[in-house]
Amino acid sequence: MEVRCDANTGAGVTLAATAGADEVFEPGDVGIVEFDNMRFYGDAAGEGGQLDMQAWVSADSHDVVFAYEPVAFGVLDRVREPDAAAAAWDRRIADQLVAAVESGDAEHGVAAFFEAWSQV
Repeated sequence: MEVRCDANTGAGVTLAATAGADEVFEPGDVGIVEFDNMRFYGDAAGEGGQLDMQAWVSADSHDVVFAYEPVAFGVLDRVREPDAAAAAWDRRIADQLVAAVESGDAEHGVAAFFEAWSQV
């Protein structure tokens, strides 16, 4: 895979955390590293598909949770209505997670994300 940083397309790496204004990572806080629009090496246009990946870490755990988007990488044909609807659903779930984290409610955002994908 190849990570490209491009502010115009939103490609690159984003960091987020629930740490307070003091930026101290305390128990209960969550940190997120998001890689957006990764592509196969040598495929600058992303014709072979693109992949997003998020990694979550918690201040009070040694575990790291990885999530990939789209989960059905390379399978969805966004021209076909059922596939386009599935891709749109996936984007909504991911956007809700990001919004929850950015508003300081990472715990509920992560829980809702996993609950939604557990029903698929």
